[in-house]
Amino acid sequence: MTIKNDISPAKALLQNQQVIKSEKKRIELLIKCVNSPNELNTSQWIQIMAFLLEFKPDLILELGRGYGNSTCVFIEVCHLLSSIECNITSICQSLEWNQRTVPCIKRSLGDQWFKPLNAITTDIRDFDYDILFSGKKRIVIFWDAHGFEVAETVLGKILPLIKDKPHLVIMHDISDTRYNGDGVRYYGENGLWKGKNNCTGPRVHLGHINSCVEQSVAIVDFCSRNMLTLHSSDESYHTEISDENWEKLIDALGNDYVSKNGHWFWFTLNEAAVEITFPKVIAHNRSREKQIPGVINLNIVELASKNAKIEKIQDGLKIRTPVEPWAYAAFFPINKKGSEKNSLTAEIEVQVIDGVISVGFLSSDDKKIIDEKFIPKNERIQSIEIFTLDGDGVKGIIIRNGSLDNSVSQGIITRLETE
Repeated sequence: MTIKNDISPAKALLQNQQVIKSEKKRIELLIKCVNSPNELNTSQWIQIMAFLLEFKPDLILELGRGYGNSTCVFIEVCHLLSSIECNITSICQSLEWNQRTVPCIKRSLGDQWFKPLNAITTDIRDFDYDILFSGKKRIVIFWDAHGFEVAETVLGKILPLIKDKPHLVIMHDISDTRYNGDGVRYYGENGLWKGKNNCTGPRVHLGHINSCVEQSVAIVDFCSRNMLTLHSSDESYHTEISDENWEKLIDALGNDYVSKNGHWFWFTLNEAAVEITFPKVIAHNRSREKQIPGVINLNIVELASKNAKIEKIQDGLKIRTPVEPWAYAAFFPINKKGSEKNSLTAEIEVQVIDGVISVGFLSSDDKKIIDEKFIPKNERIQSIEIFTLDGDGVKGIIIRNGSLDNSVSQGIITRLETE
């Protein structure tokens, strides 16, 4: 079924600029609470907010939440669409939203502001979506969680459920090379992009699409097979708004709120002219880690500092430390019940993408770190081993910032194993 969508990011921005102008103080408060501009900048907040206000969804499904930039955008949209019963279901395994962002917002806006939101902490691949879409008429999916398995879930499990309803699927972390300068085509000091979802290293270049995330490959494949247009927000802003209207937008909203570059794309099955083909969702054994003796389940992790960040990604856990030297970031508890050995060895596989990551055993009294190892930035995954004779005297493995220059360190933990 083909449904005509008379909507574009540029038209939406022009149409809703006065509404957004009236919300600037609220938006600034929320941006300050989230405090994560690298994940979604101010102009992207405004662009996506305007786009959703124009579409008028009654359900927004957020796949990936992090600190909650887009979560805040969607809650504000639902409040502004007061004549529609608009709700958000946000699915993510990360902890930052509840632990850091929610308390800050509650102090200013109270509990009632969160009413449209159902924030669920679980694996996107395991959620039951069938009931979610029942009775919903206009749906937006904001696809921000990366990895091929998540892509398979979105394309093969979620989209078949909404193909006959008006909907939009929005994805960011994808750039349009036609509007980002000639420099984006050069490798520079990078080798080939080999998968992963690490935006500090190589990127993949597919036609006019440039990205560091695996979903870009999956979505180009899906749209190509189904002859769907993968719409570029950058193209819309660059070609549909006159210079005069851009000046009016800047006057109305300010320079920080207006940009011709969005770095996000969107598509809809409503535009399909051929029968849609969907990938089969292959069952993945995500209990494998629990079945292997000595392997620590990466889902069992504790945030060790309110200024640290832990993000579940396709290949493991992405950990971002606070800026302070020696600041704790993540803690993995160890259960030695049933072990006859007193000594303890742990093997950690980690790729450090910024700074220096420190790994060691945390003593049971929290007073010392045993056999601490420092791992500097490296493009490759490194295997580090730590050891203690007194396994009963440790409570777990601690990850902290090994950089001494007041800068953030970041790493991806792909495996933890003890014996």
